[in-house]
Amino acid sequence: MKALFTFPIIFLMVISAAAPVPLIAQVPANTWNFSDDEAPPTWGQDIRDQAPDLAMFAGFALLTFVGFFRKSELLSGSRWPPRWCISDSSRVS
Repeated sequence: MKALFTFPIIFLMVISAAAPVPLIAQVPANTWNFSDDEAPPTWGQDIRDQAPDLAMFAGFALLTFVGFFRKSELLSGSRWPPRWCISDSSRVS
């Protein structure tokens, strides 16, 4: 029974030693063909590109804070579940 486990291990060791395979293939230096002439974007360019997203986030955050601090039920969602989805038979007195 021990031989059933020993022979496959020895066989794999012999095969792996007989044919060494390179683990890392040699890659040429510039395979992506990027031009090195372009300068990376500056912070100003990045912020200009993201200005619409930043404005939408600021508007959403402002609306959230206004609804929270004014205790507006419509904006803050403080009344959950709404009255219209609770039936009279399910209310506990």
